[in-house]
Amino acid sequence: MDMDRPYSKLERVVFPKVFLATPMDKNKNIHGETAVFCSYTASLPDVLWGHTGTISPEMSRNTLIEDHIHNVALSEDVDEWTHVLFIDTDVVPPQHCLDDLISLDADICVGVYPLFLKEGFLWSVSDMKGDLIPMTTELPKEPFDTVSCGAGCLLIRKEVLEETEWPYFKMIYQPKWDNFGNPIKSMEDLYFCNKALSAGFRIIVNPNVICKHYNSIDLLKAFAFVR
Repeated sequence: MDMDRPYSKLERVVFPKVFLATPMDKNKNIHGETAVFCSYTASLPDVLWGHTGTISPEMSRNTLIEDHIHNVALSEDVDEWTHVLFIDTDVVPPQHCLDDLISLDADICVGVYPLFLKEGFLWSVSDMKGDLIPMTTELPKEPFDTVSCGAGCLLIRKEVLEETEWPYFKMIYQPKWDNFGNPIKSMEDLYFCNKALSAGFRIIVNPNVICKHYNSIDLLKAFAFVR
């Protein structure tokens, strides 16, 4: 391992070129604050914003990557790229998100946002056992490894996608009533994480990138209210 670059097994990127990818539903809904963030980030040098709406998150994520690879190959007007930054339509990162994720020089780097599940308020990243971290637990101050994360604020080196290959994201289903009424065995973001880890990549959390997550309401504010 290169001790100067502990989070990467790939060659250093000197001039990052980022494809900002926003997966949407078929109605192409997006929160206003998310649209403002994406518009601002797309105005930065060497950032291109793409979005598409399909019937599922996994299809939208895969389609965005496939279409961008296709467009780069065919067009002289579309630059080569080094990273893809996924931002979900209900996630609002801080303005400095891209710089903070890029600065870690990680092959895969994620920001965090709140989730509200039956277990309560949880962060969108897990510990090394695969358990989502409760929001009542203070996050580490420094970047840390995770084995699973939500893809709502996710920066990936292009080489990771090339090595893991299509489909990059995939929902895995299971018999519902054999599994306590749960038809989902694995979400599409966990599928990506497992493939990336199996290929020898690390997934690094930047705890300074704390995003809002609108699940009907702003979950950061909701957690602060009940805390």
